[in-house]
Amino acid sequence: MSNPFERLGVVQRPGSSVTPGTGYHNLPFEDYGDAPVHRGGTANRVLQITRHYKVEDKRGIDLGCSVGGLTFGLQMAGASMLGVDADPEAVKVALSVEAEQGTGARFSCRRLPIFDIVEPFDFAVCYSVFMWIAKAEGMEKATEWLCDLSAHI
Repeated sequence: MSNPFERLGVVQRPGSSVTPGTGYHNLPFEDYGDAPVHRGGTANRVLQITRHYKVEDKRGIDLGCSVGGLTFGLQMAGASMLGVDADPEAVKVALSVEAEQGTGARFSCRRLPIFDIVEPFDFAVCYSVFMWIAKAEGMEKATEWLCDLSAHI
């Protein structure tokens, strides 16, 4: 199997991988256990979320999903997930992995804000998105975005 991360990090975008060929976080599938990533521990992050919030039968959105590690993990924990990222190469990787794994997770390449998505969500995951918005547009815009997000979830 070829490395699906090989397209990552070639064009630098806020929130994208900074090292070519390296994903932002790992995927919860044995086939991708050796894929190069900046952050491991996706399974632990999913466990922390599911310990504190019942995701089963809930609709969730993962903002800044990168290649979809958390999106896939929460989908496999019983949520109906949509992963959103502004990096088209990361979304291509996520869609490719979904085509192979068939978890039912959905992915969309969009820049924030994403409030043109009209479906309702029960929860949102946005690990580094706030930081990237604050760096790119300032703390006031990031705070405004967080307030808007809260109104839609």
